[in-house]
Amino acid sequence: MPKFRNMSLSFISAYDLGQQSVAKCSKVDSLFKTIQYHNRTVKADMKNVVVKCNEDIPCRCSSKPSCVAVRLKSRENEQDSCWSWVICFCAAISNIIVIGLSYSYGILFPVLLEYFKMDRATTAWVGSTFSATTFLCGPVAANLCNRYGCRLTAISGAVLCVLGLLLTSQAPSIYTMFISFSLVVGFGCCCVYTACFVIVPRVFQKRRSLAVGMISLGPGGGVMVMAPTMQFLVDGFGWRKTFLVLAGITGFTSLLCCAFDSKTLKEVGESNVSLNQIEVSGDGFDTSIFRNKRYNVLLVTSFILFLGLHNVQVYLVEFSGTLNISANDASILYFYIGVFSTISRSSSGYICDIIPINPVFFVFTGTTIAGSSIILLSHTTSYIQLVIFSVFYGFSEGLLCVVLGILLLNSVSRRQRSLAYGVFLSLTAVPFAASPPFIGFLVDTFGTYSPGFCFSGISVIVSGFCALLLLFFDTTNNRPERVDTTSTSADICVEYKPMVEKMTVV
Repeated sequence: MPKFRNMSLSFISAYDLGQQSVAKCSKVDSLFKTIQYHNRTVKADMKNVVVKCNEDIPCRCSSKPSCVAVRLKSRENEQDSCWSWVICFCAAISNIIVIGLSYSYGILFPVLLEYFKMDRATTAWVGSTFSATTFLCGPVAANLCNRYGCRLTAISGAVLCVLGLLLTSQAPSIYTMFISFSLVVGFGCCCVYTACFVIVPRVFQKRRSLAVGMISLGPGGGVMVMAPTMQFLVDGFGWRKTFLVLAGITGFTSLLCCAFDSKTLKEVGESNVSLNQIEVSGDGFDTSIFRNKRYNVLLVTSFILFLGLHNVQVYLVEFSGTLNISANDASILYFYIGVFSTISRSSSGYICDIIPINPVFFVFTGTTIAGSSIILLSHTTSYIQLVIFSVFYGFSEGLLCVVLGILLLNSVSRRQRSLAYGVFLSLTAVPFAASPPFIGFLVDTFGTYSPGFCFSGISVIVSGFCALLLLFFDTTNNRPERVDTTSTSADICVEYKPMVEKMTVV
């Protein structure tokens, strides 16, 4: 561990919003300083550093009796301010728009199926790959947020969405849409989505749970708002002009993301701290989470659950057409799903806190309701029955997504949560991508939706029984790292992991 003595350091925070500012006793000959530590180079941003010479202290790195005194002009996050709520509002609206694009692909599915004359499996790949890209590229987007900031990442993602939607509006074939829509727009939405979840926790402390809960309503709110909007556009202008209008709506997101700036930051006073040691740790991928039995069970449960949970949203409009229900009436079903999913998402966490029941039983209840509803969907014959299905499905879908997240984060230690959630998103991207095309293959093969809906419903129910295995494992969380409170020095530890920021000053 490198030690830097004979140095006077006046600073507030050596870790300012992802920028590692490291001071070294040496000649200042450039804008950046580097420290060699175990064959690793750490680059420090020195643009806010004022360097002065102190003739009273001898310097080891120079023949002259002078030493570098460094003053870092750091800025601290002003949390829970009015501007914090502006950021939260902009992030919530942005999430509704970008996630609504993903969850409302079922509106476009029958139109694209009829226009390109392709089979259901191929057409479904466009939407499923779009959803998978949004989750699979999460670690990449998180690194971009840490390196370039949330505002630049979100605006760049919104611009990518606009370009991708403009190209999709001129797509000559369904295969072109795999590039322009599934990959380009999918990655752009991922950047916006990730930036929202990175910036909001940073600008809140007391009301952090409420703020994160607001931006977590994106899936429910997106389906509730974007699905009827897209159906209106398709009916009035056709699918090509619909993508043009969606490009304009997504362009509005880039303006909202401009709020992710430094207005919540303020200059603060300075204090003198004696810095004895700086430890930089880059442990990389922590494989110990896979020795956690509860976490492994949750990964398996989630994988099986998402094999069947969201297939219905892709095929709901076309299935309604087989019952002689218009596409406009079918799009209203997405509104019901979104409303009750939003209600469930906003209340599930609170219910888990006030009711002394193991959350595993909430998962089992949700999977039973959702799975049974999907199986019975193939036997519906009227619009009223579809509305009843939408109510039960929307509520159980929101319940499952929230409670699974609670169980997942509580199954690992605090320092492992970001990595655990990243692995979870990457793994669930697989069923998101593969399951809808498989259902389309079953429909093309058997000529009916019954086998596909039965497969989806059974998968959801089986995942509930897998979740019951959690009852046989210890629920005690791993304890966080112990901090030596007897030290009189300032120990600063920076972990280079996506979306993980830690600084301990004793």
